[in-house]
Amino acid sequence: MSFVPGGAAVVLTMAAYFAGVVQAPLTALVIVSEMTGSHSLTLPLMAVVLLGRGASAMVCRESLYRSLSMSFVRASQAAGGSNELRQNPTPGKP
Repeated sequence: MSFVPGGAAVVLTMAAYFAGVVQAPLTALVIVSEMTGSHSLTLPLMAVVLLGRGASAMVCRESLYRSLSMSFVRASQAAGGSNELRQNPTPGKP
């Protein structure tokens, strides 16, 4: 029985964790592939980022970036900030 090399196991675990935290499997796949410079792990990386994203979705339905952005919007509105960005996503253009 062959075992996965230690370095590959660490990279795969890192990719699954990252995909689960950000809930963006394609982004995690590209970033980890570019960080490692190894394209031989592309297929296993695809599998683990999808598993990480799926496990994360069972625990928390909202992504990290979405929840952080909503907390910033709520804090801004509570502090009396304008709602200009939500109404006009491109500042300076009507």
